[in-house]
Amino acid sequence: MLICRGARDPGIPVERGRELASLAPGSEPRIIEGAGHPVREDAPAGLTAALTGSLETPPAPGPRTAP
Repeated sequence: MLICRGARDPGIPVERGRELASLAPGSEPRIIEGAGHPVREDAPAGLTAALTGSLETPPAPGPRTAP
C-alpha cells in the first residue's frame, strides 16, 4: 500500500503519514514535495511518479488480506 502525503499539508503533518504506514504492514510512505493536502491537484506529476514507481517495485513481504 502506498501512502502519499503532501509535504506542505497544513492540516495533517507529514509525520502522521509515516505513523499510518508503520501501522499497515507492507505499506510505504511517500512524501510529495510541493503539495499540500490535495496532492493530486497540487502536484499531479509528483503523484504520478510515486504511483508509477510503486508499480515498478515488487511488494514488500508480509501478510496480505482481502477487503
